[in-house]
Amino acid sequence: ITSSCPNKCRHCYEQHNLQKNTVVSVEKWIDIIHWLQQYGTNIIILTGGEPLPRFNDLLKILKAGDKNLSDFHLHTSGNSLTMEKALMLKEAGLKAAAVGFDDHDPARFEIIRQKGMYDHALNALRIFNEAGIMTYVNLCATKELIHSGSLYEYYDFVKVLNVSFIQLLEPRPCGGYLFDNRAAILN
Repeated sequence: ITSSCPNKCRHCYEQHNLQKNTVVSVEKWIDIIHWLQQYGTNIIILTGGEPLPRFNDLLKILKAGDKNLSDFHLHTSGNSLTMEKALMLKEAGLKAAAVGFDDHDPARFEIIRQKGMYDHALNALRIFNEAGIMTYVNLCATKELIHSGSLYEYYDFVKVLNVSFIQLLEPRPCGGYLFDNRAAILN
């Protein structure tokens, strides 16, 4: 719902679209959601950029959707999430939230995302769970994580965090990996 993002994630597929100041109105998003629901879309994911800075618009969009027709999910880094915001999102109809969590090792995580983001992600998972919103993680599996032999450790780590599932994303030659990080692509 936004092309703005305060983060600088190495692998971001939207990297070349961020900060373009492209703003689609709330009314247009609501029209799009109603259209999607007419055609039977059962899960609608709100993402960006980082959608949380557009919090009031996010609430309006969620409230406008028919929760009997679609479940609403949010994809976020967790940056700026508070318990108050999580409870408001739940009340507006948010069913699930995915937090970008690319490694259970803080040092490797912060190479991918940026310094300080590991704690934001952990905190967001805790807050969403405490608010009664189903959580899952988006994992862009790097060669470093796979070759470290700790993929099962990652699984055990997020399981303890009450994560419902892992959405495994493979690095692709787009966004941050389009030119500079071709070595990151799995083979």
